Amino acid sequence: MRALWLEQAERGNIYAMRAIIYIARKLGRRVSRFFLYPICLYFLIFSFKARRASRQYLEKTLTRPVRISDIFRHYFYFASSILDRIFWLSGNYAAFDFKLKVEPEAEQTLLKGGCLLLGSHLGSFELMRILGEQHRGLLINILMFRENAAMINEVMRKVNPELFPKIIDMDEPLALLRVKECLEHGEIVGMLGDRILPRDKITSCDFLGAPAYFPTGAFQLAASLDVPIVLGFGLYEGGNTYTIHLEVFPRAGDSAAQTCYYVQRLAHHCLHSPYNWFNFYDIWHAET
Repeated sequence: MRALWLEQAERGNIYAMRAIIYIARKLGRRVSRFFLYPICLYFLIFSFKARRASRQYLEKTLTRPVRISDIFRHYFYFASSILDRIFWLSGNYAAFDFKLKVEPEAEQTLLKGGCLLLGSHLGSFELMRILGEQHRGLLINILMFRENAAMINEVMRKVNPELFPKIIDMDEPLALLRVKECLEHGEIVGMLGDRILPRDKITSCDFLGAPAYFPTGAFQLAASLDVPIVLGFGLYEGGNTYTIHLEVFPRAGDSAAQTCYYVQRLAHHCLHSPYNWFNFYDIWHAET
């Protein structure tokens, strides 16, 4: 069965997305951010399931009762991270303040290549990819389920085809062979580990005080190919500030134990940056 998040239709209108991209490139970040307010208000009013999931999540991460303004802020952080991708793909970094919290061993592993860069829908994975490629010369391929965000990916690709990620579609028959070839050539394969895909093996882990299912595939893949994992988060701090966290992932334990350690790290960053969790569905009750 397809997971709950895969059954949710991609929201948005392709013409509206193109309009925002045009405004952003012509008028800049300050003006284009103004348009995020009515967009977020629209989704706050009409996206009932996402609004309910946001409240459920924020109840586990905030130390006070959840207000409607918190849910709006949650939406706004998500919208901001998408908008900012336009500027990064355009090579415009000057308007941003990037902070790095990087373990030296994690940096060395990425520079050496032949590893997995494991992220999540917590913050912006795209930020780490673009900065890594542009400023450190990393060769990063993205292993993803292309169908889920086909519309926004197609629109973003046209912003700058050269900076758009090299995608390995999980639905391709030879996807794993392509992953193996990339790693053998010293490249990096990036993937997100917090959403269940069809045919995934799963395990139950405590996430923010309640059990939830997470896929074990990333850790099984790393073990089968005998490659290290670097865990990364590109967290939006509000305004123009992003903080990139990179850490080496321990290779001890089986795939279930590693998955639960990954979930612990997710929870840690969720509690410190609660508005960065961009999974707008009920992860604690998602069908598998």
